[in-house]
Amino acid sequence: MKRKVYFILLVFTILLLPLTAARTLRTDLLKSPLKNIAYSGEYTDGIVNSAAFPFRTDGLSFYFASQVGETYLKTPFNNNERLPGLQNLAINSLVSFGSSSLFLSGDIEFGLGNRNIINSELYFDINSYYQLQVDFAYRFDFFSMGVRLEGGNQSQRIQRKISSIADVFANMLFEKYTPVSNSEYFIAGASTFFKISDFNFTFTADELIKVVNMGKLVSSWQQIYESLSVGLSYESPKYRADGNLQFVRFRTGLSLEHFLSTESPVNEFSTDINLQLLPDLSIILGASLRNYQPLFNALSQFSMENTVQALELKVKFFVGSISFKVLTPLSIYQKWENNALSFNVTGALYY
Repeated sequence: MKRKVYFILLVFTILLLPLTAARTLRTDLLKSPLKNIAYSGEYTDGIVNSAAFPFRTDGLSFYFASQVGETYLKTPFNNNERLPGLQNLAINSLVSFGSSSLFLSGDIEFGLGNRNIINSELYFDINSYYQLQVDFAYRFDFFSMGVRLEGGNQSQRIQRKISSIADVFANMLFEKYTPVSNSEYFIAGASTFFKISDFNFTFTADELIKVVNMGKLVSSWQQIYESLSVGLSYESPKYRADGNLQFVRFRTGLSLEHFLSTESPVNEFSTDINLQLLPDLSIILGASLRNYQPLFNALSQFSMENTVQALELKVKFFVGSISFKVLTPLSIYQKWENNALSFNVTGALYY
């Protein structure tokens, strides 16, 4: 069994090496009030943090999700531009499957960017991203360790003319893309997870090894410590002491991702309330704040422009789920101009 696991890891390491684009599966599809690096119990918690896989309780071995999202600025509406409701459309699909300790996940995303009006005609860059991720985890009672191998690829079509929604899908799905140069990468990371009663603590290092720019190895103490993250959460139990289902379940988490980095820090507080109608049927309402500042700056000079709030309503039903999510900077309450409002609808199937 061990030889088979090592062989699979080796094969997927070889597959990952040539892939490109510095993105991770912790992209928009999994940036949710219902996801935190310190949460456990669900399959997707393991995709966010590999060391959380051994603590899942849903028993799933396959997960598929697809999301459609759009981010709006006010300017195209004010200027009566062509197709003002089409600004940053993104379509994202994720598939993942595995055993109790080894999981494979892939994510593909198509999106519009760099909206321009040229001679009264509408033009967009069309972007495509592809990520592949391998997670291996092992549990020792209340403690687990995880290892992640990850790579991806980014391609682009520069300034394509868009006259209708049909043009969007034609350009996204049926036209040739050009790879983005000098964006190659492969990352190996590790994480640990502690679960004591209803409390979780996690410590992760996303970039122990990093390969960029067509095989250039980047590994330094600065890179490692700038990729460190910590998380703490509380999750009330799914069942009461008498074995009956808990009708109201509560979770809350605090995470400091890349807390020693000045370029990519994320401080997140999230919470959700789960109304468990049946073991496999529930309604969940979640909220979160994500602050993109170094921790010291966030405490001393809190910026509303660098803080995003998210609200999500999710319905889980037996073999799937559907959710609706809204994200916006806190600064939108001060003024609408130059602030974005994002909407995402996500559907998932699993078994």
